[in-house]
Amino acid sequence: MGRKLEEEFPSIVWSPCASHCLDLLMEDIGKLEWIKSIISEATSIVDFINSKVRVLAIFRSYSDKELRKPSKTRFAAMWILLDRLYEVQNKLQKTVVSEEFKEWMDREPIAQQQEAKSIQRLCLRESFWKNVYGIIAAILPLYKVLRMTDMEGATIGVLYHFMKEAIEEIKKCTTLDEPCDLSCDILDSTPKRDDILYLVEKRWKWMKRPIHGIAALLHPAFKEASLFMDTTLLEDRDTYLPKILSCEKHATFLQEFINYNDQRGIALASPIVWKRDSLVKPLFWWESFGYQMPLLQRIAMRVLAQDCSSGACERNWSAYSLIHTKIRNKLSTKQLERLIYCRSNLRMLRTMHQMPMARQVNVDSLKLSLETLKSVQKERDIEEEQIFRDLYLELEEIDRRVNRTRSHSKVTIRASRH
Repeated sequence: MGRKLEEEFPSIVWSPCASHCLDLLMEDIGKLEWIKSIISEATSIVDFINSKVRVLAIFRSYSDKELRKPSKTRFAAMWILLDRLYEVQNKLQKTVVSEEFKEWMDREPIAQQQEAKSIQRLCLRESFWKNVYGIIAAILPLYKVLRMTDMEGATIGVLYHFMKEAIEEIKKCTTLDEPCDLSCDILDSTPKRDDILYLVEKRWKWMKRPIHGIAALLHPAFKEASLFMDTTLLEDRDTYLPKILSCEKHATFLQEFINYNDQRGIALASPIVWKRDSLVKPLFWWESFGYQMPLLQRIAMRVLAQDCSSGACERNWSAYSLIHTKIRNKLSTKQLERLIYCRSNLRMLRTMHQMPMARQVNVDSLKLSLETLKSVQKERDIEEEQIFRDLYLELEEIDRRVNRTRSHSKVTIRASRH
C-alpha cells in the first residue's frame, strides 16, 4: 500500500512505523528455538507463582516487586518478562527454599508437589539464569531503541544512529555463547549472537527508508566527517531529494549541504553553535543557526520535525474510540472532533510543561552504552548464589537416587512375575 501511494503521489514519503517493526523483530527473536524454550520456562515460573495464592504471599514477603507477564500485544513483552524475572531472581530462590514453601508443598496433592519441585529446581538452576541474562543483555540495545521510537515528538533524526549503535552493541555481546576453545576469541564463534544479528540486520534493511538517511545527515548532534563519507547515506539523500525539490534547486541544495558539512559561514563558526544544549534540539538549532543556508534549513526542519512511529497517533485514536463508544449517542461528530482536539492539545501542553522542547532527546541518552547492563547486576550476593547452587546440586542428587530406586523396583517386580 505504501508503494502504491508513493507511485500515485510522488511527493509523499511513506515509511513503516519503527515501533511496530522493532516489536516484530523481537517477536522474530523470540521464535528462535533456543530462546523459545527459555521463555517457556520463564513463563512457567510466573504462572506458577501467580496461580498459587499461598506461594504468591510467600514471594511477596521477600520481594516488593511483582512478577510481570505483559500481554503478547504489548511492545517488547518478551524483554519485560525476562528482565523483571532476572531482577527478582534472589527473591524467587529464597521463596522456593523457605520453610513456608516446604510446609505448603507437603500439604498439596502428589501432582501439585511434582510441579512445585520442578519449579523449585528451575529457580535454583544456574544455567537457566545465565541464559536469561544472556538474552536480556543481547536484546537491551533494541529495547532502548524501541523506547525512543515510542516517544512523542520529532525522533526520526536519531533512529539511524540509535540502530547503528544497537547493532554495534549486539556485535560486541559475549553473554550468549561460551568459547569451546579457550585459545579462540569468543567474538569469532558466537552462533547464538549471529542468529540475533541476522534477524536484526534483515529487519533494519526492510524498515530503513531514504528519509531516515537524510535525517541522520541533518541532525547536528551526530555531525562528523565520517558520516558525510558514508555512501549509503549519500544515496539516501539523492533518492529523497527529487521528492521535495525541483531539478533546478538541486545544485543550490548541494552547495549549502557542503557548506554545512565544512562549517562554512559566520553562523556555524560561533562556539555556541556546537554546544550540547543547542545540539540536542535539532529544530531549534536549524531555526537559530541555519539562516545562511535557507534552502537546506527549510528541508532540514521539514524532515527533522517528523516522527518515526505511529504509536502516539494510535494512543490518540484509541482514546477517540473509547470516548465515541461511551457517548456516541449523545454527541455529534463535530462535537467529538472538537473534544479530541482539545484533549490532544491539553496533553501536548502537559508534556511540554514536564519536559521543555517537547521531549527532545537528551544528549546523555543519545549514546547507547553498557551502563544499563551493569545495573542488571546490582544487589547480587555471591555467598547466597553459592548456597542456592549447592541446594540445586543436592536436589538433583536426590532425584537421581529416587529414579534409580524406582527403576530397580520395577525390574524386581517383573522378575517375580516370571
